[in-house]
Amino acid sequence: MLTSSFPRFKGDPAGIFIYNLCLQLIRKGVDIEVIAPHHHGCEFLENRDGIKIHRFPYFYPFKYQRLSYGAGTLQNVRQSVPAMVQLPFFIIAEILYSLWRIKRGKTDVIHAH
Repeated sequence: MLTSSFPRFKGDPAGIFIYNLCLQLIRKGVDIEVIAPHHHGCEFLENRDGIKIHRFPYFYPFKYQRLSYGAGTLQNVRQSVPAMVQLPFFIIAEILYSLWRIKRGKTDVIHAH
């Protein structure tokens, strides 16, 4: 799964529908990897409820990553110049990280949001 947001912690509403979809697919025997943007304070690699979560960084220092969470990407770009500046870095980082993960793994289907 490629996504622009995914729950950062239990109870986080960001991308909760993707998390729930992943849980349902795991119950059907599907092996799931999620590629989501990193957020300051989150691990880069995590396994939560059988979901392998890879979080790619897109801006440094990490604590200034402002694009994906909170109000959401579109709202963040509209309301924040730093978020707007980060957009091209985000796109490039997600593409490169996704290609790297796809080459390293055994990917049958890419489900992108």
